[in-house]
Amino acid sequence: MSKYYIHNGSKQEGPFGAEELISRGITADTPIWHGGITDWTTADNIDELKGKLNPPTFKTPPPEPLSSKSNSTKTERKSSKGFFVVFILAVVCLIGYLWMNSVSADGPLPNMKIQLNSPKPAVLTTRADKSKSDIKMRATIYGTVQNQGGDGNVIVSFNVMQDGNTYERTRIVSLRNGETKEVEATFDEVTRLGGEISYRVYARAE
Repeated sequence: MSKYYIHNGSKQEGPFGAEELISRGITADTPIWHGGITDWTTADNIDELKGKLNPPTFKTPPPEPLSSKSNSTKTERKSSKGFFVVFILAVVCLIGYLWMNSVSADGPLPNMKIQLNSPKPAVLTTRADKSKSDIKMRATIYGTVQNQGGDGNVIVSFNVMQDGNTYERTRIVSLRNGETKEVEATFDEVTRLGGEISYRVYARAE
């Protein structure tokens, strides 16, 4: 009869006979060795012991290391926090988008000045008043301007040409829609001997 050695998980015991092993209550998964085999095996592989062994013991899987659980919990918390932040940002963006659409549909933003219609000035009439003396000459040019657009400032320009020279004056007037105003500019640059005087008046929105 063979003599057997068993291992209880911490040390080797034996040798034992088959009956001794059965009386010790070994199970089918008890590590066992005997002469004639090269490596350890389990008791259920020994022909002499088959059918006489207790069923295998249930092995509870070892608990996860505490550090692993802690890291996993931290990761889950970080993921939850990141998702919450993204969710809040998405809600804020959606509210802003809906508010902007509502404002666009109802009208311009409050306190925002928008020029919907700029002035459209037109020069209706022009005339010149020339005064002469023994020493010098003066020319005053008049232009009647009407605003056919929105309220605002209008730039009125006066050009006087004499003997190849051009002289310019500019006036800025405020006109309401439909308002008409006469604007004037005086030129002292013209001379008595400079020849014929021509002039031009035009207007544009500021």
